[in-house]
Amino acid sequence: MLPGGGLSSQARLEMMARYNATALCCTPTYALRLGESIGAPSGVNLDQLSVKRIIVAGEPGGSLPTTRERIRQLWGGAKLFDHHGMSEVGPVSYEDPEMPASLCVIEDSYFAEVVDSAGNEVPDGSEANSSSQPSTAVPVRCSATARATGSARRSSMTGSTLKAAS
Repeated sequence: MLPGGGLSSQARLEMMARYNATALCCTPTYALRLGESIGAPSGVNLDQLSVKRIIVAGEPGGSLPTTRERIRQLWGGAKLFDHHGMSEVGPVSYEDPEMPASLCVIEDSYFAEVVDSAGNEVPDGSEANSSSQPSTAVPVRCSATARATGSARRSSMTGSTLKAAS
């Protein structure tokens, strides 16, 4: 773990090269900004960096195909993982490497609710919202996918799709 606290982007890239950092955790926007600094702008070339994995959170871009691809290009094909959480409670979802661009809800701690506009649960294959609260609702499609995960059930959002895996 390399703390980056008050470092400039330039200093952060130099430190990542010096200590052979293999992972980067930041917002999608900062992964783009830092990636665009690689090369001539910073003097730190891609071949000096060892980043193999990037975990992004805090913004929706980590699950958007064009943003994901741009970050991967800037970082020489590094694997990208999206994640989301809340400051008050910690992680809520994570990206399963076998389900790219999909956020899997940590169902030991959270319940993924898919409801219609009246607040009723929807059956498999139906379009609905991820919340009965209009201010936080995200359009989703509910579909069930069987998959051995070691846990009883798992829900995930892929773009505008919610999948329940069991």
